[in-house]
Amino acid sequence: MIIRTVEDAHGAFTGEQFKLALREPNIRNALRSRLVLVESTSNSGFGAVWPIEPLKGIANVARSACVVMHMDGARLANASLIGSLANDYPAYVESFWLDPTNGLGASVDASDAGSKEFTKDPWRQKQMLRGSIRQSDVIAAAFWSLDHNWNRMREIHDNARRVAEDIANVKEIEMPSVETNLVLFEVRKTGWTTAMLIEA
Repeated sequence: MIIRTVEDAHGAFTGEQFKLALREPNIRNALRSRLVLVESTSNSGFGAVWPIEPLKGIANVARSACVVMHMDGARLANASLIGSLANDYPAYVESFWLDPTNGLGASVDASDAGSKEFTKDPWRQKQMLRGSIRQSDVIAAAFWSLDHNWNRMREIHDNARRVAEDIANVKEIEMPSVETNLVLFEVRKTGWTTAMLIEA
């Protein structure tokens, strides 16, 4: 597997950018592009939510180029509270996953979703590499978190904004805008220790 990244300031790119990043399919001795991966919310984009419009553009390019599109929805619960509803995304991707351990407090890892035909091989690979989790109490925790913790994500977003506002008051710190639950910042003044940062 060889990865080719598409960069954008907030973690989301356009269909045109994706088209330029595709490998030339008619070169016989070169690899072909087979998969495009998008992430919502975007980790490298400081928790920014993928808007639907650029997602449509990427999906159109992907389908015309016979490229499979997957959404990493590790923070899909966060994205669903910022105007891009979780049930909007599946129309544009072949598969996506939800991670109940990421913000929802469950003890089970990601769940992949897609058509029956598409998920047949990933299901086989999962059984080969990781086996099955048969403990009903562990599985039940994931379902419980979906019923009880999804709406609490707003509290997490509010807490993240409060933390970001406090940090932004320190002049030496560069603070991007906080859209969801990720608070990332950079200390411009070199040579700071953790203690100096706390004191500031």
